[in-house]
Amino acid sequence: GNTIYYTLLGTAINIALTVLCAYPLSRPTLKGRKALNFLFMLTMFINGGMIPMYLQVKSLGMLDTVWSIVLPGAISTYNMIIMRSFFSSIPEAMHEAAEIDGANQFQAFSMLILPLIVPAIFMVGLLSFVGIWNEYIMSITFIKDQAKYTLSVGINELMNDATAGETLKFAALIIAMLPILIVYAIFQKPLQDGLSSSDGVKG
Repeated sequence: GNTIYYTLLGTAINIALTVLCAYPLSRPTLKGRKALNFLFMLTMFINGGMIPMYLQVKSLGMLDTVWSIVLPGAISTYNMIIMRSFFSSIPEAMHEAAEIDGANQFQAFSMLILPLIVPAIFMVGLLSFVGIWNEYIMSITFIKDQAKYTLSVGINELMNDATAGETLKFAALIIAMLPILIVYAIFQKPLQDGLSSSDGVKG
């Protein structure tokens, strides 16, 4: 139950922040766009490490809460780059047509641009879902209350338990993998569309 709650909440936050971040960074009219993109790219190569992150989470009073799991990784630079590429692939003529029709930035984004990147939203959402579902390091670092443990922490403890039978361990692994397999099966078509569109953007 904890894992489902953390994963759904974290995925929703990740999608929302990724879309809201990637769209302005894809717009050539944004001042300082190149500098901002560079700063985001820099985070992929420079990382403060777990100790500064722990101190930050602790100072914000988020230890032993759901926010310690979903907020530190609330936006992925990799996912943002994917989403930004989709936004960049939309012809500028569509933005100009929306402006001519009298639409403001919010109207053009919500009514015209957003429906075009639904495959990208599915793809980023799936990547986020799998990442949070399998999260272990932040769970074991920030969560001390066993009642708030995630599935990955529980399974790790089960695997290290010498008294647990092999059948029980195997069943736990199946239970852990089942939701991801179900999500893949349900969203296979949108994911394929997203990957195809992504290849087209890269090309």
